[in-house]
Amino acid sequence: MTENFSAAATSGNITVYGTNACAPGGSNSKVVTVGTTPAQPSAITGATNPCQGTSQAYSVTLVGGVTYTWAFPAGWTQTGGGTTNAITVTVGAGVGNITVTPSVGSCGGTAQTLAVTVNTVPAQPSAISGLTSPCSGSSQAYSVTNVAGVTYNWTFPPAGSPLWSQTGGGTTNSITASTGSASGNITVTPSNVCGNGTARTLAVTPGAGPTVLINGSNPATASSCGGVGVVITATGSGTYNWAPAGGLSCTACAAPTATPASTTVYTVTELTSGCGNQATVTVGVGPTVSATASVNLGSVCPGGTVNLTGNASQGSATIFSETFDGAWTSPAPTGWTSDRTATNANAWHRRDYTTNWVSGSGSPSASGASATSYYARFHSYDMGISKNSIQM
Repeated sequence: MTENFSAAATSGNITVYGTNACAPGGSNSKVVTVGTTPAQPSAITGATNPCQGTSQAYSVTLVGGVTYTWAFPAGWTQTGGGTTNAITVTVGAGVGNITVTPSVGSCGGTAQTLAVTVNTVPAQPSAISGLTSPCSGSSQAYSVTNVAGVTYNWTFPPAGSPLWSQTGGGTTNSITASTGSASGNITVTPSNVCGNGTARTLAVTPGAGPTVLINGSNPATASSCGGVGVVITATGSGTYNWAPAGGLSCTACAAPTATPASTTVYTVTELTSGCGNQATVTVGVGPTVSATASVNLGSVCPGGTVNLTGNASQGSATIFSETFDGAWTSPAPTGWTSDRTATNANAWHRRDYTTNWVSGSGSPSASGASATSYYARFHSYDMGISKNSIQM
């Protein structure tokens, strides 16, 4: 038989009587002790976000005669306290609930739980950003990606003169430093309440910075003539600043056009390395060259020669000469082109001739390098010279 006891049941005897149709039989009794169901334990005290691998203590209020059975998330290991109300445990990687179940004899009570998560040392920081070959003595910025709750401790190469020194940022993820002369590693170590994580390093080799040149030289010279600017090109770095700004097409570019009103010394400063290395160029201003064209005769017969003379403010020179054959309309003389216009049925011939003149004193030269090219154009009609011109 099965007997259910109410909460009000007390200890005593259970007696069984035998009987049949003839008469009552004998009886048998057994002493029964009614146990007490323990109350749910008090709230569990202890860390709810402990660090993995640490030893932690958890407890509930002690009630006499009660046994306490503890259970933990995966990977946690109880190290002390047994089935008492106060135990110790080594924290594992698992998260979940700590559970304690009370019992008195064979009577178990309602369990108490405590939800726990697990904290760990911070992960290794991201790669350190910043220059690996900064200029010695310059101010530089270095950083890693920020992670909430993490403190960053920075160290620098220990030797050299000058020494490396941190100038800003403290224990944040982004700092500034005065660059020393010694090579070595910049190291950032992450830490939180659980301790230090794996450090990240950046190898650095301070130097003197890049060599800056202007048009391949330092110092350099250049000139502009007649309001025509000259391009001055800096090399050696990635970003630049030019000064003074007057007469320049841009100041934060590599190759501005310089058109100064008078001879000017321009300085370019490289900004990439932090060294501030510089180069200079003196841009002179040449005279304005004016030019006209004249021809040696007003008409020409087959077999005759026409000379086109350029008269410039810096001198003069014959820049075009052509001897004509008898074929005025077709074919055109060698090197000439033939055209017809709606108003002139006769063909006319034209030849473009380009020469480089040296802008200086004396007669212009019809050959050689020059900063300015001049273009001479000569037109011939069947009936004689109709047009001549010179164009700068």
